[in-house]
Amino acid sequence: MRRSAKGFPRAVRGRAYGVGVTNSSGARVGITDATTPAGNLIENNGLDAINLSNGSNANLHGNTIQGNGRDGVNVGRSSLRLIGANTIRANTVRGVTVSQGGLFQGAGDFSLPVAVDVLEAYGDAGLGVFQGGSADVRLAMIRNNGIRGINLSNGGALLMANSTVQNNTGDGLGVFNGSSALPIAPAVTITGNTGAGVNLFGGASADIQFASITLNGGRGISASTGSKLRLLGSTVSQHPNDGVGAFDGASVLIQCALLRSRRALRAASTRSARTTSTA
Repeated sequence: MRRSAKGFPRAVRGRAYGVGVTNSSGARVGITDATTPAGNLIENNGLDAINLSNGSNANLHGNTIQGNGRDGVNVGRSSLRLIGANTIRANTVRGVTVSQGGLFQGAGDFSLPVAVDVLEAYGDAGLGVFQGGSADVRLAMIRNNGIRGINLSNGGALLMANSTVQNNTGDGLGVFNGSSALPIAPAVTITGNTGAGVNLFGGASADIQFASITLNGGRGISASTGSKLRLLGSTVSQHPNDGVGAFDGASVLIQCALLRSRRALRAASTRSARTTSTA
């Protein structure tokens, strides 16, 4: 069988899903057992590279997932573990989409080499969490995506640590429509995105702890339309607009933070608000 430069077979290609797992089924992709990696190349499939649905689960390690017609991995009412060393790139929609399901990203209890998972170069977000889905992200690089780095909407929830969200078109992290985000130590870095570092809208909430939010193209953090922000022990610096902006009934609590910007904190009326209202 022909092999790639990384040594794995160029084998998973098709018109529909590269791997489809449904109806309470399970898959290990790139793992022989809890200690042995065996990565794959999954590319150029017509729909998702990997699709999980209806109570299914999958563990992924050391895979390159690229050039597929929809998402890299689509999780619907199922669970996904990204254990490390996955590069999910240049798929048409998102890197990973979670809807009414769950993602855990990180080594966890597997005895595999600890390595970053990379989600990059999408037309949409690197990671999207929707419809009550959840994501626990512990060691990821999310970069160079087309809409946002991470998009949470309609009750999506994110816990994030020791990860970087950088150089995305639009916001680094968008939290919309009742969704919630909890970046914690070890520090999350959100930098170099063309929009806000973090954008909260529509009753969303974020508890941002010990993060570094720098050099984004809009505000460091924008909270609007009834959203709630707590900022603890974080650095928000070097933005062309406000470090933190609160608008239209939003509330903010800032504790032990470093704010360095043209205007550190500004509360504005509806007329002066400039926020993104689409999720």
